[in-house]
Amino acid sequence: MTGFMFVKNPKALRALCDFIVSLLKQHSIREIRKMYGMDMVNEMTLLRAYSKEHPECIVPLPILPFGEWSKDYELYNSIFDPASWGQYVGGTPEGIPGVKPEDHYIGQLLRAHTEYTIEWKKSIPYFVYDGQSVKINNLHIHSKRLHLYISG
Repeated sequence: MTGFMFVKNPKALRALCDFIVSLLKQHSIREIRKMYGMDMVNEMTLLRAYSKEHPECIVPLPILPFGEWSKDYELYNSIFDPASWGQYVGGTPEGIPGVKPEDHYIGQLLRAHTEYTIEWKKSIPYFVYDGQSVKINNLHIHSKRLHLYISG
């Protein structure tokens, strides 16, 4: 599911893969969930576990243009979707659009600021806040109704 990731070199990828394989060999899924406070174990949560063990190795992409989750925003002049933007736009497989999970940073922000929204410009999503708009580089469409969001 990880849609966008930069890996510096083969050595860095090897270290990540070795960590994941070792973790899965040495612990049960239940143990891993408890060790890292996960509700499920998948590649995204395993990346988060690796990040906790090796914080110098993973730098998150900016998911907001301001605040704690905006690191390196100025490099991209845009934001990336960690899954929450796509859930807000397209919903989840079981739900309808507008999902704002309480345990997601984006969901918390959208709950606190109901005036914030998504706007489409030429089939490209933008986060609109305080009179500004910022391009969202990718959408993680949980609903899997991708045909609704294909840019032409």
